[in-house]
Amino acid sequence: MAALREHLSNFWRLWRGRLIALLDLAALACALAGSWLYYSPKIASGAQLISSTAFSAVKLFLFSPGAGLADPVPIAYAIAMWLCPLCTAVAVFRLLESTLRHALGGLSRFFRPYILVCGQGSDCLTLVDSLRHGGGFFRRKVILVTQSPLPVELRLPLERGGVTVFAMPLENATAAERTVCLRRLHLERADGAVLFHPEVSLNFSILKSLEQHLEKYPRRCGALPCALYSGDGSMQPLISRYRQEHQRAGGSPLDLKCFSTAALAARDLFLRRGLGADSLAQLDGSAQPHKQTGSLKPSRLLIAGLGACGEAVLLQAAALSPTAPGALLDVTVLDQDAERKLHRIKAKYPQLHRFVTLQAVQMDVLSDELPRALHGGGFTYAAVCFRDPSLALRTAEALEGDFPIGVRLDGSDALARCLDESGGPFQRAFPFGERRSLLTQELVLGTRLDEAAMAFHAGYCAQEQRLFHPETPPIPWDALDSLKKDSTRAQAAYCQSYLIPLRDKLLSRGELEICRNALSDCKDNAGMLRTLLSAHPAIALLARLEHERWCGFLYAHGYQGRDGNTRNDLFHPCLVDWEALLRDDETCKTVCYDLIPILLMDP
Repeated sequence: MAALREHLSNFWRLWRGRLIALLDLAALACALAGSWLYYSPKIASGAQLISSTAFSAVKLFLFSPGAGLADPVPIAYAIAMWLCPLCTAVAVFRLLESTLRHALGGLSRFFRPYILVCGQGSDCLTLVDSLRHGGGFFRRKVILVTQSPLPVELRLPLERGGVTVFAMPLENATAAERTVCLRRLHLERADGAVLFHPEVSLNFSILKSLEQHLEKYPRRCGALPCALYSGDGSMQPLISRYRQEHQRAGGSPLDLKCFSTAALAARDLFLRRGLGADSLAQLDGSAQPHKQTGSLKPSRLLIAGLGACGEAVLLQAAALSPTAPGALLDVTVLDQDAERKLHRIKAKYPQLHRFVTLQAVQMDVLSDELPRALHGGGFTYAAVCFRDPSLALRTAEALEGDFPIGVRLDGSDALARCLDESGGPFQRAFPFGERRSLLTQELVLGTRLDEAAMAFHAGYCAQEQRLFHPETPPIPWDALDSLKKDSTRAQAAYCQSYLIPLRDKLLSRGELEICRNALSDCKDNAGMLRTLLSAHPAIALLARLEHERWCGFLYAHGYQGRDGNTRNDLFHPCLVDWEALLRDDETCKTVCYDLIPILLMDP
């Protein structure tokens, strides 16, 4: 139904002017022909001039026919009596269209849920277009708030598409002016807000204004989901501190998330092809995959181009690792200035070395020496992150090896479709990062990831309550702080992309039932838990992978273990290696929580 509606909408947008002109010509022809036939006896007798007959035809467009409804008239004249006023009404409506549409659109915010977008620029308009087409058969209501008035050639197509546009200078307004502007938006009906100005500092100023307004005029329907564009990530530490302060102060009226086009592209890359696909493929060819726990090999990732997108791919890959027990993710960076950029990233993320090994290949990607420099790398995955599509395609063509290659094609939707359908040297390549597929409500506001995370959280809490705490009610999703929500999102993505598919290959249904039945008894008995893990290596492997993923997440957020800890508030007891975890009776019992994710879905 949505596809049919989109097809009809595109047809009307392309042919609307011509169809209306054709209708006007048909009405004029019917009016002239009908008037001639109706007045022909008077013309023949000389009682009426031909010019008067033509004027009578024009009067049909002015709602003033010469004949009554009960008078016998020719069929052409009868058609013109209805068609000509209709054409006049269409013309009048088109003249008043812009004013009426803006007024009705402004009133609809009091009755119809909408999404608020504050921003300007081509990316912002792409997001607005995606949002308004994402509401199924009925288009979603979108309100766009800009700092300065949009040009007419940009504003009119948006308003004709159902978008209400307001110009509100929130940055330089006084507190009273800001309150008046925000009250006009009636945020009680908003389903979400996106702050998408290219200047991140402006987004943060608007964020503070929204927060102050909602603290003064709270919503009855809970916190407002808000996505803030963080640019290249330079404002991320400030935003993280802002979230932590509000969490300690009792919560914020905004459910804040941060996004950037680079991070969205990295997420899109691994959603299209998982990082551990090669490890899962190795088990497909095994006659007894559940006995091949030692055959898993760590992923080796090649990143060509270490700009904002390359850095985001590196961080996202680290979040989706490990793919083999006890092994760090091996990343090779290919860039003309690889060593300097890697030094900057290591300084920016001081804990990165705990779960990623980095190597630099500093050379021109178009150099003839590239195949020799990368020979023997044993790569299992490659991401080409250059902004220039032609350079990205030439780099993908130069890479040798039988492994998937993601090629960033920013703003090249047609080229991406061609790459999907091509063979030859590009048969291993697939596109990612097209703006129209990234800038959607599901990715920007995180609804798709949040739905998966909330389902995962509900299943996890149900299993935990059944196995360990039957009398303790589960913690609802809205009661989690921002760090635990981020942790659940990362855990759900890792389980969906790798851990659950790996479990289905390694564990039989009988082993899964053994684990489920024995887990409740193992919580307070470290010896029974060690016996379970030693008797079932596949279960131990899955628990170890989840433990190492959890440690990587904690390290990425600044937590430290017993060694090198300088702040008590950043100490976490889980940050120990697997062997040390099993040796200590108290920490060994925490492995039960690492096993809960493999029980969430039956194979």
